[in-house]
Amino acid sequence: MNPATQGAPAQSMKVYISADMEGVAGVVGREQLGPQGFEFSQFRKFMTGEVNAAIEAARDEGAVVKWHCSHTSGRTLMPEAAQALIREKVRAGLRRRGELNPFRIEAPLTLDLTYKNDQAAELIAYLPNVERIDNHRVRFVGSIVDISMFIEMALGYPRAMA
Repeated sequence: MNPATQGAPAQSMKVYISADMEGVAGVVGREQLGPQGFEFSQFRKFMTGEVNAAIEAARDEGAVVKWHCSHTSGRTLMPEAAQALIREKVRAGLRRRGELNPFRIEAPLTLDLTYKNDQAAELIAYLPNVERIDNHRVRFVGSIVDISMFIEMALGYPRAMA
Protein backbone atom coordinates (compact mmCIF):
# COMPACT_ATOMS: atom_id res chain seq x y z
CA MET A 1 0.00 0.00 0.00
CA ASN A 2 1.15 3.54 -0.73
CA PRO A 3 2.46 5.14 2.51
CA ALA A 4 0.66 8.37 1.60
CA THR A 5 -2.69 6.59 1.75
CA GLN A 6 -2.07 4.42 4.82
CA GLY A 7 -4.38 5.32 7.64
CA ALA A 8 -6.79 7.11 5.29
CA PRO A 9 -10.47 6.27 5.80
CA ALA A 10 -11.51 3.31 3.63
CA GLN A 11 -14.37 5.33 2.11
CA SER A 12 -12.23 8.35 1.13
CA MET A 13 -12.04 7.36 -2.53
CA LYS A 14 -14.28 5.21 -4.72
CA VAL A 15 -13.25 3.82 -8.10
CA TYR A 16 -15.62 2.24 -10.61
CA ILE A 17 -14.05 -0.01 -13.23
CA SER A 18 -15.87 -1.00 -16.41
CA ALA A 19 -14.34 -3.77 -18.54
CA ASP A 20 -15.22 -5.64 -21.72
CA MET A 21 -13.76 -8.64 -23.52
CA GLU A 22 -13.28 -6.70 -26.76
CA GLY A 23 -10.74 -4.46 -25.07
CA VAL A 24 -8.70 -7.26 -23.50
CA ALA A 25 -5.05 -7.49 -24.53
CA GLY A 26 -4.55 -9.89 -27.41
CA VAL A 27 -8.16 -10.08 -28.59
CA VAL A 28 -8.22 -9.90 -32.37
CA GLY A 29 -11.39 -11.73 -33.38
CA ARG A 30 -14.89 -12.76 -32.38
CA GLU A 31 -13.86 -16.38 -31.78
CA GLN A 32 -12.15 -15.20 -28.61
CA LEU A 33 -15.20 -13.39 -27.23
CA GLY A 34 -18.04 -15.89 -26.88
CA PRO A 35 -18.55 -19.21 -25.11
CA GLN A 36 -18.54 -21.03 -28.47
CA GLY A 37 -15.15 -19.55 -29.37
CA PHE A 38 -12.12 -21.80 -29.25
CA GLU A 39 -10.08 -19.33 -27.14
CA PHE A 40 -12.87 -17.96 -24.95
CA SER A 41 -11.66 -19.68 -21.78
CA GLN A 42 -8.15 -18.26 -22.18
CA PHE A 43 -9.41 -14.72 -22.81
CA ARG A 44 -11.69 -14.87 -19.78
CA LYS A 45 -8.51 -15.43 -17.75
CA PHE A 46 -6.79 -12.52 -19.52
CA MET A 47 -9.75 -10.23 -18.76
CA THR A 48 -9.78 -11.29 -15.12
CA GLY A 49 -6.04 -10.57 -14.89
CA GLU A 50 -6.46 -7.09 -16.38
CA VAL A 51 -9.38 -6.18 -14.13
CA ASN A 52 -7.51 -7.54 -11.11
CA ALA A 53 -4.46 -5.44 -12.07
CA ALA A 54 -6.61 -2.29 -12.03
CA ILE A 55 -8.30 -3.28 -8.77
CA GLU A 56 -4.94 -4.04 -7.13
CA ALA A 57 -3.46 -0.70 -8.14
CA ALA A 58 -6.56 1.21 -7.03
CA ARG A 59 -6.64 -0.54 -3.68
CA ASP A 60 -2.92 0.16 -3.24
CA GLU A 61 -3.87 3.83 -3.46
CA GLY A 62 -6.59 3.43 -0.81
CA ALA A 63 -9.63 3.12 -3.07
CA VAL A 64 -12.80 1.14 -2.60
CA VAL A 65 -13.42 -0.58 -5.94
CA LYS A 66 -16.53 -1.72 -7.81
CA TRP A 67 -16.44 -3.08 -11.35
CA HIS A 68 -18.56 -4.63 -14.10
CA CYS A 69 -18.21 -6.01 -17.61
CA SER A 70 -19.55 -4.18 -20.65
CA HIS A 71 -19.29 -4.10 -24.46
CA THR A 72 -17.08 -1.90 -26.60
CA SER A 73 -13.92 -2.39 -28.59
CA GLY A 74 -10.40 -1.09 -28.40
CA ARG A 75 -6.83 -1.81 -29.45
CA THR A 76 -4.98 -4.49 -27.57
CA LEU A 77 -1.60 -5.29 -26.03
CA MET A 78 -0.10 -8.56 -24.93
CA PRO A 79 -1.71 -9.55 -21.59
CA GLU A 80 1.37 -9.07 -19.41
CA ALA A 81 2.11 -5.67 -20.95
CA ALA A 82 -1.53 -4.63 -20.59
CA GLN A 83 -1.64 -5.57 -16.92
CA ALA A 84 1.59 -3.70 -16.17
CA LEU A 85 0.32 -0.65 -18.06
CA ILE A 86 -3.04 -0.82 -16.25
CA ARG A 87 -1.32 -0.89 -12.85
CA GLU A 88 0.96 2.00 -13.80
CA LYS A 89 -1.82 4.21 -15.18
CA VAL A 90 -4.30 3.52 -12.38
CA ARG A 91 -1.69 4.40 -9.76
CA ALA A 92 -0.60 7.54 -11.64
CA GLY A 93 -4.18 8.67 -12.14
CA LEU A 94 -5.16 8.15 -8.53
CA ARG A 95 -2.08 9.99 -7.30
CA ARG A 96 -3.07 13.00 -9.44
CA ARG A 97 -6.74 13.00 -8.46
CA GLY A 98 -6.38 16.20 -6.43
CA GLU A 99 -5.10 18.07 -9.51
CA LEU A 100 -8.01 17.10 -11.71
CA ASN A 101 -11.50 18.54 -11.87
CA PRO A 102 -14.33 16.42 -13.24
CA PHE A 103 -15.77 17.51 -16.57
CA ARG A 104 -19.31 18.69 -15.99
CA ILE A 105 -21.95 19.25 -18.62
CA GLU A 106 -24.44 21.90 -17.63
CA ALA A 107 -28.06 21.57 -18.77
CA PRO A 108 -29.89 22.48 -20.81
CA LEU A 109 -28.06 21.09 -23.83
CA THR A 110 -29.06 21.60 -27.44
CA LEU A 111 -28.93 18.83 -30.02
CA ASP A 112 -29.36 19.61 -33.71
CA LEU A 113 -30.05 16.47 -35.72
CA THR A 114 -29.89 16.40 -39.54
CA TYR A 115 -31.78 13.74 -41.49
CA LYS A 116 -31.04 12.82 -45.07
CA ASN A 117 -34.76 12.42 -45.68
CA ASP A 118 -37.01 15.43 -45.03
CA GLN A 119 -39.94 13.15 -44.16
CA ALA A 120 -38.01 11.80 -41.18
CA ALA A 121 -37.44 15.35 -39.91
CA GLU A 122 -41.12 16.12 -40.41
CA LEU A 123 -42.23 13.07 -38.41
CA ILE A 124 -39.82 13.59 -35.55
CA ALA A 125 -40.81 17.27 -35.29
CA TYR A 126 -44.26 16.24 -34.01
CA LEU A 127 -42.71 15.02 -30.76
CA PRO A 128 -42.72 17.23 -27.66
CA ASN A 129 -39.69 19.50 -27.17
CA VAL A 130 -38.61 19.05 -30.80
CA GLU A 131 -38.32 22.10 -33.04
CA ARG A 132 -38.01 21.80 -36.80
CA ILE A 133 -35.20 24.07 -37.97
CA ASP A 134 -35.45 23.46 -41.72
CA ASN A 135 -36.46 20.70 -44.13
CA HIS A 136 -33.89 18.21 -42.86
CA ARG A 137 -32.97 19.40 -39.35
CA VAL A 138 -34.62 19.27 -35.95
CA ARG A 139 -33.55 20.62 -32.57
CA PHE A 140 -34.04 19.04 -29.15
CA VAL A 141 -33.21 20.75 -25.84
CA GLY A 142 -32.81 18.91 -22.52
CA SER A 143 -30.47 17.27 -20.03
CA ILE A 144 -27.73 14.85 -21.09
CA VAL A 145 -30.02 11.97 -20.12
CA ASP A 146 -32.94 13.43 -22.10
CA ILE A 147 -30.72 13.93 -25.14
CA SER A 148 -29.30 10.42 -24.89
CA MET A 149 -32.80 8.93 -24.81
CA PHE A 150 -33.91 11.22 -27.64
CA ILE A 151 -30.98 10.15 -29.85
CA GLU A 152 -31.75 6.48 -29.28
CA MET A 153 -35.38 7.00 -30.20
CA ALA A 154 -34.82 9.55 -33.00
CA LEU A 155 -32.33 7.42 -34.92
CA GLY A 156 -34.64 4.40 -34.95
CA TYR A 157 -38.01 6.15 -35.30
CA PRO A 158 -37.96 7.08 -38.99
CA ARG A 159 -36.75 3.58 -39.97
CA ALA A 160 -39.60 2.05 -38.02
CA MET A 161 -42.05 4.25 -39.93
CA ALA A 162 -40.61 3.31 -43.35
